[in-house]
Amino acid sequence: MSKVRPRVARGPQPQLLSSSYEDKLLRMVMTLATELAVTRERTDALETACRKAGIDVDAVLDDTSHVTHATRAERHRELAGRLLQILEEPS
Repeated sequence: MSKVRPRVARGPQPQLLSSSYEDKLLRMVMTLATELAVTRERTDALETACRKAGIDVDAVLDDTSHVTHATRAERHRELAGRLLQILEEPS
């Protein structure tokens, strides 16, 4: 399975606030807000489907033995990389 790369805006970014650093911070916050919104939508959809299938969602969530520390660490690195990429962009 190929790894899906997140979509990244290309070209110059508009300056909305008084400094380019504030704009970068705003973009980082908006990136996190977007990640959170997508995660919540997916979680809700999965929980609804599981409950309809008779699965005890709370019991499944309490058992995290199937997710390795390395998998979680990689997900954290990917998110941090997307956020820090904003700081590396030219002002």
